Amino acid sequence: MSQQIEYLKKITAKALGAVRKDLDVGEKIEAYRVAGTATGFKSAVTTYGESFGLTGDFAAIAADGSVKKAPVIFLPAGATAPVMDALRKQLENGVERPSVEFAVSVFATGIEAKAGGSNYEWTFAPLVQSEESPSERLLRQTVAAVPLKLSAKPAAPVQEELPVEAPAQVVEKPAKGSKTV
Repeated sequence: MSQQIEYLKKITAKALGAVRKDLDVGEKIEAYRVAGTATGFKSAVTTYGESFGLTGDFAAIAADGSVKKAPVIFLPAGATAPVMDALRKQLENGVERPSVEFAVSVFATGIEAKAGGSNYEWTFAPLVQSEESPSERLLRQTVAAVPLKLSAKPAAPVQEELPVEAPAQVVEKPAKGSKTV
């Protein structure tokens, strides 16, 4: 059984069900994880002010274990800023197609709400660096975290991988009656 992936126009805390109004002061929970490759950024004006998003290829795991993918992601400023800075540096250094891979866990921590303000704040932590890409790591962690439902039927035996033979050599021969120089 494979993890079902939902494709969205953009990934946001709201789309991941991560907006929390039920946290006690000081209570901290992991709201979601995200990984991907940023190739650019964009801004959007919201009711809360200007917000910056990243463009590229992203996957996120919500607290409920659901997986979402999208070409745009809006993260808390603390998580977006380092990625945007790295993209800007690549552009300044003449990189034609900048890209930055990253993977972070986003946490919500309950705080004393101010008048008209939220009762939580976002923090984040980079996920462990590894040789695999962030999206591969995220999917591997998802598969490991979500228990598989085994069917009553045994799985089909896995066939051994056969060695790949080298392709045949192609030798061009001159056409009949032509001379080679």
